[in-house]
Amino acid sequence: MKKRPHRGFTELLTWKFEGKRFDDHGVDLRDLADLTSLRELLVEETKELWRRANPDRENLPARFDQRIQLKIFSIEKGSATAVVYARVDEQSDQRGLPTVGDDVEIRPKLVEAAHTVSKALRAAARTATFPDEFPRRMVPRLIALRGGLADDEMVTLAVPGAGPSTPLTLAVQERLVALQQVPWEDVVDVHGEVTAANLRGQATIDVDGASVDIRFTPEQERTVTGALFEHQKVRLHITGRGQFEPPSGRLRRIVQVDAIEPVSQSAAPAETDMDALLAMIDAISKKVPDDVWKTVPDDGATNLDHYLYGAARLGAK
Repeated sequence: MKKRPHRGFTELLTWKFEGKRFDDHGVDLRDLADLTSLRELLVEETKELWRRANPDRENLPARFDQRIQLKIFSIEKGSATAVVYARVDEQSDQRGLPTVGDDVEIRPKLVEAAHTVSKALRAAARTATFPDEFPRRMVPRLIALRGGLADDEMVTLAVPGAGPSTPLTLAVQERLVALQQVPWEDVVDVHGEVTAANLRGQATIDVDGASVDIRFTPEQERTVTGALFEHQKVRLHITGRGQFEPPSGRLRRIVQVDAIEPVSQSAAPAETDMDALLAMIDAISKKVPDDVWKTVPDDGATNLDHYLYGAARLGAK
């Protein structure tokens, strides 16, 4: 019988270890690494779906990873089965109040990510094409889901409403390993700083610290060279198709540019530790009732030793 989840959590998927080792419905601590790999895969796929849904936004919402909570509350019978529950924490402003919007955007993308991973596993089992929303660079993360399982063991992922579950067997894992050795093309949607460009339609951009080659048309030349000239203030937002190299899945070059536009670097400054401290103090102070505040002496800073240790009050007559 499933345990009732904690408040705010909803069922996301069911994860099952299968094999003789799990007949006692127990899970070795070493196998918990597989669940860690599952979390990493779901978070990365959620990021991918969020970026595709928000092409005009260069940066992810603040604390994207930390706000996604994935938990199991018990290991159930049926080999060794764990129901994974999910919650997306709200983002707070400096007053400690919820910032409406980001959590609402992330939550459905997390559910969609679970569905996409389920479809990708079925595609791998049937040697079919991956769904468009599942990038090939995610294949190593699929492989990692089996972790250190023995050859005759498997894991099964079941997502409500996503169709039949598909076991990740050794055969499916080997198929995925072979697949990731072959270079591939996939859709790209990136922001990058132009670091070099020439008049032959070739340029290099920096994407997350890695150099990526692109080819641009004469019509796009002014946009690219302008971004190179103002590279400290302008990034290029590029969509199209790119070539990825195995086994890392690193984007090597953009072979087809469908759209390219300059984006100004006008992001808000990062919150400092002092800002965070002041926001926390402000949020706590708002929880104290007014009648309690009236009992606080107005010379507390000057006469701290008096109120703590009974020393003579400064300024007392």
